[in-house]
Amino acid sequence: KTLERLQNELKMIKISKDPEKVPRWLKCTKTMIPDFVAEDPKKMPVWEISGAEFSQAEVHTANGISLRFPRITRIRDDKDWKTATSLTELQNLYKISKETSNLNIFSNISPTKNTISDNDSSQSSPEKRKKIKVKIVNQI
Repeated sequence: KTLERLQNELKMIKISKDPEKVPRWLKCTKTMIPDFVAEDPKKMPVWEISGAEFSQAEVHTANGISLRFPRITRIRDDKDWKTATSLTELQNLYKISKETSNLNIFSNISPTKNTISDNDSSQSSPEKRKKIKVKIVNQI
């Protein structure tokens, strides 16, 4: 049902990575020119996106900010282009995520062996170790 809804709502234009066809509203580098663009971004649905972590590289056009392993979590019918996350808000989210990343799970990992420390008896069985999935979680 969601796929059918998106097929009906998304009005896209094929530009086939042609720099001459990039609309003026889209700021992107030549290496990031997409195959398709929104016909009118103001009429597109707003998506909630989650991912592993923020990263930063000059090639990305949102002030260099990118989301690693992005996934669409849900369509936000309660938002439109005016109430979606702004670049300033994205920059603040990036800053907060770098200040508050939960890296405590790495405190028991030996830097040389890349294994759980021997003195951590609570994690000695394989079943308990299995539950510790190395995952970086941004707490916002």
